[in-house]
Amino acid sequence: MDNETAIQVYENSGSLEQITKGEIDIQIATAKKYPRSIDKFLKDAKTLATYSPTIASECYYVLKRKDATGAQKIIEGPSIRTAEMAASAWGNMRCGARVIEEGDRFVVAQGVAFDLEKNISYSSEVRRRIVGKNGNRYSDDMVATTCNAACAIALRNAIFKAIPTAFIDDIYRTAKKVVSGDIKTISSRRDTMVKEFDKIGVDKEALLKYVNKSALVDIGLSEIEILIGVFTAIKDGETTIETEFYTQEKESGKPEIKPTVEMNTEEPEIKQKKDDYFVTSVSEKKGETNGKSYVLYLIEINGQKYSTFSDTIASIANDLMRSKHPIKFTSEKTDNGNTLQTIEPALC
Repeated sequence: MDNETAIQVYENSGSLEQITKGEIDIQIATAKKYPRSIDKFLKDAKTLATYSPTIASECYYVLKRKDATGAQKIIEGPSIRTAEMAASAWGNMRCGARVIEEGDRFVVAQGVAFDLEKNISYSSEVRRRIVGKNGNRYSDDMVATTCNAACAIALRNAIFKAIPTAFIDDIYRTAKKVVSGDIKTISSRRDTMVKEFDKIGVDKEALLKYVNKSALVDIGLSEIEILIGVFTAIKDGETTIETEFYTQEKESGKPEIKPTVEMNTEEPEIKQKKDDYFVTSVSEKKGETNGKSYVLYLIEINGQKYSTFSDTIASIANDLMRSKHPIKFTSEKTDNGNTLQTIEPALC
């Protein structure tokens, strides 16, 4: 007769649920004992946001879009960096974000902000696409990048629900003043801004049209704030040069400004031929505008150069170059060259 093994199960009174509940109860009790000071919150948040021009430039974004009537309008707002600084200064708060759904075409992220002092919780969900224009699903690395971006936006939105909007607006507008400077520095900031935009293929005519000015000397502090926000949005991948500067409809009675970069309306061509394409070199070009640095990567594939601002794409390309693995990729043709959209190992 086989020996029987008795298995005794002990009930764990310190379950994860009970531990978490205990932690929250302690945090709520602590928050009640040490309530926040609004004056101290604003002072601390503004100190963080204006610590340097570089940090201040991360605190807001600017985009130009069309409204329901077709008219152009400027959309601007505080960024995830502002949310992080505000949450830190606000105190007595639990916040976080996670991906709650990953489908074939979309991912959904949820951000949560729990004000322990007021005992109220806010949540926000953000949906992002994970397929390209041609309908193909992104590579695993690009899906991960998209998930991280969705989590950041969801967290930002949740925090901005928990902290009154009036306070958030005050913080990021204070940061904008640091970025744009004052009348004494406007000339040098304007010249630097024009040079940095020129490096990424945006000429001064396009800049003037964007802010509706006829000459560079007419660009003032408010226009500098807008253009810096646009530059940040382009660098961070929130928008593209073509979307912001070269997709506006021609206005009757005004001369057409020929763009230096044009979007290819055809679907990006995907190179999938085995052993045909290899990364032969990866280099970078660094620049700085108004105290904010950026890196433009130049990737050579079979003698043809492509550019990208994506750290992820550059990292993948560098690994594929070292391993000498055949690749497949997508790109968009522009007057200034080819922009690399995706890159991944080809199936062997």
